[in-house]
Amino acid sequence: MRTKIRLGLDFGIQLVLIACLLIQVTTDPARTLQHLGIFAFFISIWQILHAIYVVQKYQDWYRNLYLDKIRRIALFTILIALVGGSVVVTTLGILLPQVLQVLQFLGLGLGVVVAALAFQYFGRSMKNLYDYYQQPRSFWDL
Repeated sequence: MRTKIRLGLDFGIQLVLIACLLIQVTTDPARTLQHLGIFAFFISIWQILHAIYVVQKYQDWYRNLYLDKIRRIALFTILIALVGGSVVVTTLGILLPQVLQVLQFLGLGLGVVVAALAFQYFGRSMKNLYDYYQQPRSFWDL
């Protein structure tokens, strides 16, 4: 019963966040990408917390793989921010507008990558919920 509640809650929260994203989709691609980045941030917070719980409690290798990917993305983001900051400091702010444009472009790309990981995680959650309901309950169901 606890597994059913946990899987249903995980799927439900992600479904609500995806519905919020779909409400924000407009005909303007720049605005849609901006909303996608915000969505990716919020859904990733939930997915990271859920993955940490599942990895600690059930040693789920797929969720552990997701956490490794998120860890690599976070390290990449920190590295890019440090390089951008050091370029701004080195040039005494002369290249600040160009650095901010590049960081904004990389931020959009990062939002798309994290959103792709979020949708992949959502697909796995949906599959886990489906598999849970399709598994045999007793010997006679085989």
